[in-house]
Amino acid sequence: GILGDLHIDPRKMDDYTEGHDHWIPIFERAKEAHGNVALVSLGDLGESKNCDHNPDNPDELFAGTSLCHAMAAEFLGSFGVPYEVIGGNHDLEGIDEFRTD
Repeated sequence: GILGDLHIDPRKMDDYTEGHDHWIPIFERAKEAHGNVALVSLGDLGESKNCDHNPDNPDELFAGTSLCHAMAAEFLGSFGVPYEVIGGNHDLEGIDEFRTD
């Protein structure tokens, strides 16, 4: 499976749950048919705006933060198949969290 531009927003996880539920039967059929199943996410894992995730910095973008990457890993891991991420331009935006890149 290929997913692109997830732009995960912690305030809207119901949308991601719905999308997840559409993919699960597809992966299950592929596992039964041949077992060769994997997932690739084409970057832009998190929403590239503030998502009320850091009260200490209300201007911080969600994309690229440790929280964003942890949520993306949890979401992608929930499909029950191996996954890889190809980083996107928004995946490094959470620079407020880190002293340097």
